Amino acid sequence: MPKFYCVTLVVSALLFTACAESPPTANSEDVQPDATANLADLPTGDVAIAKTPEGAPAEPDAAGEGTTENTAEPSDTPEDAGANSTEPDNDLATRPLTPGDWQSARGGIHFGEARSEPRFSMTCDPEDGQIVLYRAGLIGPDEQLQLDLFTESANAISLWQYESNVLPRMVARIPIADPVWPTIATAERFGVGVASRPSLTLPVTDLVREFVTVCRTDT
Repeated sequence: MPKFYCVTLVVSALLFTACAESPPTANSEDVQPDATANLADLPTGDVAIAKTPEGAPAEPDAAGEGTTENTAEPSDTPEDAGANSTEPDNDLATRPLTPGDWQSARGGIHFGEARSEPRFSMTCDPEDGQIVLYRAGLIGPDEQLQLDLFTESANAISLWQYESNVLPRMVARIPIADPVWPTIATAERFGVGVASRPSLTLPVTDLVREFVTVCRTDT
């Protein structure tokens, strides 16, 4: 075999061996990490949320809505702000007197015109320490109307209630210890009011003074 042919075979064998043992050259694109490879493996909803340190103010959301405190101020209106009350009437002396006269009656006195039913009556209840007032007028069995008993310097408030009697009348009670009675005993006139109805302006006579004085003494 010629010499140059042997050299060719040796070189060919060496090249073949080198190609077989050399690892393939890696492509630069093949070694790039897959940035999205692990995203699919994450369970949905497992998102880490940074906790706000205690004491830090809460931040509003994207819409600007946050926790809203109730800033409504409490009402300073008292519970009894709607209640009516009658002050002493300084103009009582200029009011026209209700027509009628005072008369004695069993256990008290009444006021009215001759040959007519009394418009107003008062009786003394020393056991309960009260003066009982009666006024002509219709009122329902479950109805109550405010009573105002007043002079130029004092007033008292009570409730008119239904009185089961043949005559249509209302009844109310005021303690004999109420300060309004001494002022009535020394006044010239006093008023008797009822809600939504005309008031009575009654003269104070010796009969009225005696009635009040005796009732206060016996109580």
